[in-house]
Amino acid sequence: MKTRLFPALIALACTLPALSVEKAPDAKEEILPVGQQKEMKVDELPEWLIEFSNMAREDRQAYLESFNRAKALYQTGDWNKCLLEINNCESIYNKNPNLWNLRLSCMIEAKSVESAEEILAKVKEALPQDNVTLLNIANLHMLQKEYRECVTELVSIISALPYDSSPEMVNILRYRILLSHLMLGEEEEARDIIQDLNPLSDTPLYYYALAAFDIYHGKRQDALMNINAANSIFSKGQATIPYQRGITASGIIDKYLPAIVPQEKLQQAGEAENARTTTK
Repeated sequence: MKTRLFPALIALACTLPALSVEKAPDAKEEILPVGQQKEMKVDELPEWLIEFSNMAREDRQAYLESFNRAKALYQTGDWNKCLLEINNCESIYNKNPNLWNLRLSCMIEAKSVESAEEILAKVKEALPQDNVTLLNIANLHMLQKEYRECVTELVSIISALPYDSSPEMVNILRYRILLSHLMLGEEEEARDIIQDLNPLSDTPLYYYALAAFDIYHGKRQDALMNINAANSIFSKGQATIPYQRGITASGIIDKYLPAIVPQEKLQQAGEAENARTTTK
């Protein structure tokens, strides 16, 4: 057996939305997760990976292609199809804990809390210190409105990241910390997170942070302007999707803008009624 990790470990990167989606790998290729390019001895390989390596080449190929499709579907936010593709993967081989993590990520994004909690225990046992596991735990805390715990987990992840980690991946994590502080009413702490940024910073974080502060203060139109600015400037690829997901997951709109939306609708309805009666 070769001494490098087998391709199945590409799953480690599956829930880091800043990473690009790659084409399906060939089963003979040796592909490692981002930041995990290192030699490993045979006796260090996990049992599931040894089992996978001993499967027929055709099965490995089919598994990797299906996994890569699942990863791409996750990146585009098609949770239902992603889960179906994960089911297809597990019909071929069902002991890869990194795939369990991808399933968990989908469940969290789809806000399926009960299902997420069921698989979380399984993932924590298999990959307790894995950054994807920790990120899923943080995101589940956010979904359950446990914002203090979410901040703690995210700060811990950032502290443990390798020095050569993608700056944008860190920015995405910083954004969720910022949103959590706002949900706790801690605006000063939230503003400290972007004190090093300005309109020329090469990240959507700056504009999406401004949008979050606008939402926090009930400024719907200003928030939309900043979001549109970010989406226009960073229009290539999927750069702003993680920030959009962060806003949705945090619940910040429901908390700080619910009174404004009905008011706007009432105003529009009133204007429509006035126009109707005037034309009679």
